[in-house]
Amino acid sequence: MTATQSKNRGIYQVAAALLVSIVGINLFFITGVTANEVSQSEYREALLDQLDYDDRLIRPSDATDAENQFYDMCLTNGTYNRITARGRDVVAHADNLGKLHDNDFEIIVFRARDCRREVYDDRDQ
Repeated sequence: MTATQSKNRGIYQVAAALLVSIVGINLFFITGVTANEVSQSEYREALLDQLDYDDRLIRPSDATDAENQFYDMCLTNGTYNRITARGRDVVAHADNLGKLHDNDFEIIVFRARDCRREVYDDRDQ
């Protein structure tokens, strides 16, 4: 083996290792899911089970099944990506929204208000 062939082999090995590393990092960021990440369905179920924790989270009064479904979807989809990963973990596993950081809880409360308002606005039309 000549020196040029040996040098080329080393360059190819380094390039292959870099390519594997870059692909792995990109896949990690694209999926956005780690081993401990709370799934959206797990978050949804846990949050909806805890709506009675605070009056500001209650569903719209006299809501139909469709309005309740809309409210649930609006609330969970509108907060899942906006609160911190730690906040999602607390919602899913602590069974006590009082353990949430104030900023995460405020995001949920404000989203609940907006979702209720949307339900009431749709009724008025």
